[in-house]
Amino acid sequence: MNNILACGLKGLKEATARPKMVCVLWLANILAAFPLYLLFSSAFGGALGESGLAGSLASKTDMNVIFEVLTSSSDPLREVMIVALGLIVLYELAAIFLAGGILQTLLLKPERRAFAAVFFGGGGRFYGRFFRLSVSSILVWLPAAAVYLVFDLGLAAVFHDPNRELLGFYLVLVRIAFFLALVFLAKMILDYARIRIAVRDSHLVLSELLFAIRFVGRRLGRTLGLYYVLGFVGLAALALYSLADASFGKTAPGTVAAGLALTQIFILSRGWLKIAFQAGQLEFYAREIEKAGRRLQANPSPPSAVSLEAAQNSGRQAEKGFDQIQPGVDREAQKPEGQENNPDHRVEEKGQKSQRPAQDEQDQPQ
Repeated sequence: MNNILACGLKGLKEATARPKMVCVLWLANILAAFPLYLLFSSAFGGALGESGLAGSLASKTDMNVIFEVLTSSSDPLREVMIVALGLIVLYELAAIFLAGGILQTLLLKPERRAFAAVFFGGGGRFYGRFFRLSVSSILVWLPAAAVYLVFDLGLAAVFHDPNRELLGFYLVLVRIAFFLALVFLAKMILDYARIRIAVRDSHLVLSELLFAIRFVGRRLGRTLGLYYVLGFVGLAALALYSLADASFGKTAPGTVAAGLALTQIFILSRGWLKIAFQAGQLEFYAREIEKAGRRLQANPSPPSAVSLEAAQNSGRQAEKGFDQIQPGVDREAQKPEGQENNPDHRVEEKGQKSQRPAQDEQDQPQ
């Protein structure tokens, strides 16, 4: 538990130390959300006209008004929804680029190179690999969907009672909770796959995804613990935002401006938390691989020549803690993209010769 909290605190500290990256994520959210806001506001404004309902909808969400507009003005809104879907796809493509920039910046010490060169260089460097990882993620999402389907059918078969409405309500909550748990698990596996690709500068996307599945599966409690510790920080930020947003009305120009500023602070906090997730999981990954290397070295069983060499290489090259993972990255980040690299080169310290990496299965403690 102490290790989980330490990794979580490390992630929050690393995110706090990088305000430029937080601002880049905030700007990306603004650029994605502003066109959507204009599209929907113009569509609803055209449907409602200059009415009190339009003014009310501009200050708060009214689902009754929204459903009324959707049923009475479906044709123009259908076009808006198509455009909105296209913008969402573009944002997801941009998010792949941002993920590469985040990991590259976390791996490189900020004082060594300019932030823009590191962040945008990382986004371009890993974009193709992270895009292929997104396509390969079907190997994670399909089993997750199958597990949820089995769970839902089993729940319906065991607790089916149409006369007990309260039971049905609780079962809906259980279904939602289980669905979200599977989504978070899948997202966490993809996070570790991206970390593995970035740390090793690997082009073997499918292999690293399978490694991430094994890595999480063998440490399920601890990886989920870290994920939910940081998730609770996000829930606390959401609760504070909701309380502050509900504490004043949005009728006067001053309160409207205050509400807008509060919303932007909340969006900044989301970007800050995204970086904290990546940094905390990167620290956890580094500690676990280092621990695996120490166990290989301390293995008392008579090793074969191959396993002995792997253990020695693992001890010399095992990924260190977060502060030690960075020094060997700078010269490798400057190599041409097509140059073949030692898979573990991004975690070597400066001046250390390249060694053959330990086999993946040997890096994993039970």
